[in-house]
Amino acid sequence: MVGGCRNAEDAARVQELKKIAEDIDLTRSVMFLVNAPYETVQQYLASSSVGLHTMRDEHFGISVVEFLAAGLIAVANDSAGPKQDIVVPAFPRGGKKYRMEAEGAEKATGFLAGTIDEYVEALQFIFSHEEQLEGIRANGRERSKMFSTEKFVKTFKEKLIAMLNWGVC
Repeated sequence: MVGGCRNAEDAARVQELKKIAEDIDLTRSVMFLVNAPYETVQQYLASSSVGLHTMRDEHFGISVVEFLAAGLIAVANDSAGPKQDIVVPAFPRGGKKYRMEAEGAEKATGFLAGTIDEYVEALQFIFSHEEQLEGIRANGRERSKMFSTEKFVKTFKEKLIAMLNWGVC
């Protein structure tokens, strides 16, 4: 697990997760990388295939954008920024099985999940259909570009020029 700790509450959550890993004998299979340097995070993204984001109601979700840019299949919480701005889900959820032939599947950039069962279902689908996921990876990489600094600067300039031309400023 790679992530950051913003405060004491986050640090306590990491300790709780470490204890759970210990209790179920997963300490040899699970690693906790907290507040790692950006270069280290990039190395892990480059060698991963799935990015799991479980934070509920995160205002944006830059880590989800980083997943997409790195070509990972994103499985993000079905709320706030990841739902509204980043992940384009095209697969039915809520008790229905994920399937590649769902309407809009060709535009998908990842998966959204709101319950443990939905996260499990998404991960099972991903790991059993790896050969079908290249389109999602490509879509995700392309979608991540809309959040780039270059795109922000270009759009900001366009809007500012438009406002100046309208006499708003």
